[in-house]
Amino acid sequence: MVPLTTALSKRFGQQNLGPKWQANLEARRQKAGESLSDLAADIEKMARLALPGWPESCKDQMGVRAFLKALADEDLRRVLAAAVPVSVQDALTRAQLIESAMNKEGCWDCGQGGHTRAKCPKRKPQPQEN
Repeated sequence: MVPLTTALSKRFGQQNLGPKWQANLEARRQKAGESLSDLAADIEKMARLALPGWPESCKDQMGVRAFLKALADEDLRRVLAAAVPVSVQDALTRAQLIESAMNKEGCWDCGQGGHTRAKCPKRKPQPQEN
């Protein structure tokens, strides 16, 4: 007969949910209006639950990869990936600095802050060549 604690642990414990958390981590995307810090906190939690018993360096590496993949802003993702962050907290700090610089600098087309040239609402679409 299986002890009660073992049965309860199997039914309600987190240790058997690693694959579920891994899938959630891979599918995670930044929601509209979601802050970078909220996204980072959620990804750190998911990485911890997805990889129980793994070394912290592995959790950090998986978390950084998921954070980069989850970012809604492609320009931010590209610049941040080039910075090669070593942890989710490092990625968050760098992303906030990059985002601040991008918003402060402003668009190269219209000069306004809050977006880059590629996402300028005033930019006219370029004709496509065949």
